[in-house]
Amino acid sequence: MGRVWHGLTAAAALIALSVQFVVMWRGDTAPDDSRADRVIHYFAYLTTWTVLIAGAMALTIAIGTDRDTAVWRALRLDSVVLPVVIGTVNFVMLRPLGDLHGLANLGDHLQHDVVPILALTGWIVFGPRGRAQFSDVGAFAIVPVVWVVFTFVSGAFSGWYPYPFIDVPKTGYLPAIIFCVVAASAMTLLAAGAVFVDRLVSSRPGTSTTAS
Repeated sequence: MGRVWHGLTAAAALIALSVQFVVMWRGDTAPDDSRADRVIHYFAYLTTWTVLIAGAMALTIAIGTDRDTAVWRALRLDSVVLPVVIGTVNFVMLRPLGDLHGLANLGDHLQHDVVPILALTGWIVFGPRGRAQFSDVGAFAIVPVVWVVFTFVSGAFSGWYPYPFIDVPKTGYLPAIIFCVVAASAMTLLAAGAVFVDRLVSSRPGTSTTAS
């Protein structure tokens, strides 16, 4: 049942990415941008990175190719924590700013609601357990840090930033950097909390290191 659930999560992530790509390609949310810019922007969103990682990690568990390596464990943490973060931030800060309809609205809910719920539920209910280590938290942070660096560097050249709270031309560098530091700290604490819960649950007799 665990492998089925993770397979469903991987499929949902693929559908979410595909729907959102169509939305960006058609220019539903950015009609004034060129098609090339829309594609670049699609891959610049942390949401895209997050859903891709969540889907890929779920797929490894579903088909039994997951491995207990430092890289896999770090990406597994990313696949659980980042969906929760992007879903929460979208619900609290971004969704009230938009008025999406049709396919754009579907893509938004798939990426920020469906995939996070499936990923978190799969981790809580099915595991696998007993693999996460506190030493993985540092490696977990590589993905969000790389995204932040990429965003600021590319934004310095293009003048475009994917989210309003780090839109440097409007907010300035200091508020944008402060937001990123606070967000990164919160993500790191969540990752450490996830490891703690995983270690606590896995210490119970009969807990399996494979998806149940």
